[in-house]
Amino acid sequence: MRSRNSTRIRKDRRLFRQNHDRNQHRNDCGQGSGRLLLPLDVGREYGGGQFNGRDEWRGALRAIEKTSSYDYPVGRCRLEPLAVLVVAIVMVLANLIVMGESILAIVNDTLNPIVDLKTLIILSSGAILKAVLFVICKKHNTVASNVLAQDQRNDVATNLVALAGAYVGHRWWIYADSIGAFLVSGFIIVSWILTAVEQIPLLVGKSASPEFKNRITHIAITHDPRIKALDTCYVYHMGSNYLVELHVLMDEDLSLRESHDVSEALQVKIERMPYVERAFVHVDYKMDGDEHLPSKKYK
Repeated sequence: MRSRNSTRIRKDRRLFRQNHDRNQHRNDCGQGSGRLLLPLDVGREYGGGQFNGRDEWRGALRAIEKTSSYDYPVGRCRLEPLAVLVVAIVMVLANLIVMGESILAIVNDTLNPIVDLKTLIILSSGAILKAVLFVICKKHNTVASNVLAQDQRNDVATNLVALAGAYVGHRWWIYADSIGAFLVSGFIIVSWILTAVEQIPLLVGKSASPEFKNRITHIAITHDPRIKALDTCYVYHMGSNYLVELHVLMDEDLSLRESHDVSEALQVKIERMPYVERAFVHVDYKMDGDEHLPSKKYK
C-alpha cells in the first residue's frame, strides 16, 4: 500500500515540475497587460514571502512520502486535504486584494491598458500551455492533480480575460481591464471556496458512499465460507482515502489460527483496493453490534 501511495506521489510531483516550468512566463504577461494580470501576480505572492500554492503542495507531498512510521504510524495522508484548505484560504485572500486593486485603479484613474504583439503572443501561448496542463492534470484524478487542474483552469481564464479586457480597454472602453480583473477574481474566489468546502468532510471522517460500502460488504461476505455474517461495517474518510472497520462473524469453535488467517487475508484484500488507506478486521462469534463504549461514540 505504501508503494502504491509513493508511486502516486511521484506522479504528482512530476506534474508540479511540469507546471512550474511552464509558469515562468507570468511576469512577462503582467508587464504588457496593464492592470489585470499584474495585480493577479501580486495577489498570488500575498504575504510578503513569495507564496506559491505549488510550493506548499510540493512540501506536503514530500512530507507524506518521507513519513516516519515511528512518528506517524498511520501516515500523514490527511496533509493533502489540509494543504488544499491552506492554499484555498490564501488564494481567496490574494484575489480579494486583486479586486481591491481593480476598484482603486478606477477610483484613482490610473488605468492604462496596453496591448501589443508581444502581449498578445505571451497571453495566447500561456493560455494554450495551461489548457494542455489542465488536461494532463485532470487525467491523473488525484487530490493533488485535481487542485493543479483547477489552478490551470483559473490561469487560462486569467489569461483570456486579461487579453480581452486589456484589448477592449485599449481600443474602446478603458474600464474593461479593471472590470475584467474584478470578475475573474470573483470567479476564482468562488471556485476555491467550493474546493475548500469539499475537503472539510475528508478531514473530519465523512462516511463513504453507499456504493463503496456495499462493495466492501460484498467482498467481506464472499471472502471465505467460514465467515457466516457481517456484524458491523464502517467505511469513512481518513484524508482523501478510506479507513475500513469490519466485524465478521465466525463459528465460536473455530481455532484461533483459522480465524486469524481468514481475517488477515480479508484485511490484506481490502487494503489492496484503490482508495483504501487502512483496514481493520475484527472476529466475533455473536451478533452484538458496535462494541465500542457509548461514551466514545460521535465525539
